[in-house]
Amino acid sequence: MVERKNEKHGHTKCWEHKKCGRQKGGCKSKELYACPAYPDNGRFCWRVAGTLCDEKVQGTFAQKMKTCLHCKFYKKVKEEEGEDFDMLGIERLTWLKSG
Repeated sequence: MVERKNEKHGHTKCWEHKKCGRQKGGCKSKELYACPAYPDNGRFCWRVAGTLCDEKVQGTFAQKMKTCLHCKFYKKVKEEEGEDFDMLGIERLTWLKSG
């Protein structure tokens, strides 16, 4: 896994912000299964299929992106990341392929 520089500095993960309880050992992890964004994609949950938004398990990136654009957590990450914000992960994927 490649960790984004800002993840190392303690920025909030989606399960902390949304308090969904789907992180490993969380109150809803058995009922709804552990979140597919946990533990590696908590800053960029919109890229991951099957995350929980508004108490509903979401579909693929394409299916849920419209909802994500209005999400408070998405907006928070976008603001915190500033010019480094990479909505689709293109920068990260390019780096992985070149390595």
